[in-house]
Amino acid sequence: MICGGDANQQVKVNGEVLEQVETFNFRGSLIDNAEGSSHEIRRPLAMARSSAIALTDIWKDRGISKATKIHIMDVLVFPIALYGCETWAVGMTDKKKILAFEMWCWRKMLRISWKEHKTNEFVRNQTGEHASMCQK
Repeated sequence: MICGGDANQQVKVNGEVLEQVETFNFRGSLIDNAEGSSHEIRRPLAMARSSAIALTDIWKDRGISKATKIHIMDVLVFPIALYGCETWAVGMTDKKKILAFEMWCWRKMLRISWKEHKTNEFVRNQTGEHASMCQK
């Protein structure tokens, strides 16, 4: 991949021309020559969403306390979503996606349907006023 240079430039190693790509995966991060981190933010959010869905049996279990479920969310789901966040350039659209994902997780865990018309503030109160993912 050539970033910030002439895209038609060829790179040779030992006389062999290397293939040029638009994107590649390096240690779990998707690298591309476009600006912004939107694609890099969506990937871990999707993986974290899959993890939260896989924990549905735990969210539905009435024998597990809310405090334990919150701890499980903090330990098993949110770290996946925030993997590599130190390098993200977060715009307002991306911040909204992150916050929407977080509220989706809390609602999933608390089994609060969107149809119940509960506000995000209500949901946050139910979780004990946790700091938002954007503040962590």
